[in-house]
Amino acid sequence: MSKSYVFWLVLSSVIVVVTARSLQRCTQAEPKAVNNANTPSVATAPTNPVSPTPMNPAPNPLASETQDTVASAAYQSKSVGRAAPAPAPHGHIEGLRLRVNQPVTAPSEVVRGLAVGDDAVYMSTTVPGGSTAMLYRLRRDLLTILQEQDLSHDVHTLIGGLHLSGDTLWVPVADGVDSTPSRGSTRILALDPRSMETRQGFVVEDQITLVVQAPSGHLVGFNDEGTQAYEWTIDGQELRRRPLTTGAVYRDAELVGGNLVCAGADVKGGLLDVLDPDSLTLLERHRCQGAGQLDSYLTEYGFGVAPKLGAAIHEGQEPIFYFALPGERTPIFLSYVLDDVPLEQWLPITQPRTQ
Repeated sequence: MSKSYVFWLVLSSVIVVVTARSLQRCTQAEPKAVNNANTPSVATAPTNPVSPTPMNPAPNPLASETQDTVASAAYQSKSVGRAAPAPAPHGHIEGLRLRVNQPVTAPSEVVRGLAVGDDAVYMSTTVPGGSTAMLYRLRRDLLTILQEQDLSHDVHTLIGGLHLSGDTLWVPVADGVDSTPSRGSTRILALDPRSMETRQGFVVEDQITLVVQAPSGHLVGFNDEGTQAYEWTIDGQELRRRPLTTGAVYRDAELVGGNLVCAGADVKGGLLDVLDPDSLTLLERHRCQGAGQLDSYLTEYGFGVAPKLGAAIHEGQEPIFYFALPGERTPIFLSYVLDDVPLEQWLPITQPRTQ
């Protein structure tokens, strides 16, 4: 075989290989160029934006506000056999139905007590951990702040339930926090409901969560463990102390028809207990069904009743039961009325006592 023949054979092979690779590159590049040509730019805006329709509603500027209002109720209703008003509180109480659900124009703190007067509502609050003891006087119709008072006197101060009796607002303010029950002392303060100024007070060596003026004129108070009950004169002289045997821890209480109606909870859940103010015997127990914010019940915050009734309970007047509890943005004020239950059945009638 001549050298010239070999040379041309090798050259022909090289030309064939180079041509094949060039054709392969062109074949692979062609689809890529087509795709780029047919793909619109990402930055290109649609020429026909979708108009708001029932299937594509326009954003509602009030939607977030409504959702916040519903969420701030803190309690969502479970099935209790009847529809609850919206936003519904998560806390059905036996024999009662929701009447009003209204936000309070006040900081969202932990509500500790409530008292309802003729033209004003009083609410006590603290921050988690019990470092403040705030007392608010609110307009009863609008629930806006008329006056506020800081009753804190220590780094850990825990204000309790409120009781309005005539021209005196009784307020217990204790040292310590919830995690250290019955430690320290409590100042039982008598305030002027109008000026919010302290008129008098006395100290109890226990952590008292509520004080109520009984029909006898004496003060009745319970400690935060639900184990001890006290009775004092209005100037602080201790008359007696005795074990509290109802098995409940009470947060707030009111005098209704000569009896004590106490709001709180036991190991089974929330409750409203009706107690004889002399013997502290349990006369009736009404359950609050459904746990709420912070694993607490509706009955573990502020509680009040109006009208106070007293002997007028026999004249056909029915009480309105008020609750105040913390919400996401502001506290929530709820009112309940009897739900087609005779008052005598829900609240055993006891004649006012005198001593």
